Amino acid sequence: MVTTERILEYQKELREVKQYFEYGNPNGTVNQIWHEVTQKLPLIKLMINRDKRLVQRDLTEPDCSCLCTKPEWPY
Repeated sequence: MVTTERILEYQKELREVKQYFEYGNPNGTVNQIWHEVTQKLPLIKLMINRDKRLVQRDLTEPDCSCLCTKPEWPY
């Protein structure tokens, strides 16, 4: 059984952190998190789209025409 003293302690702790969980506050933590998510969403969508376009190949050796990967390139 929870004592009255413990209930009062819980209520005091809740009052201290209540401001961080208020949904009606326009500058509240929850709204700030959603604002950050909406800022990152276009980049996330772009990366998902790029990943879908990526062609997966089963190659044992790299198949790249890039000059930097060819060790026989004369200097």
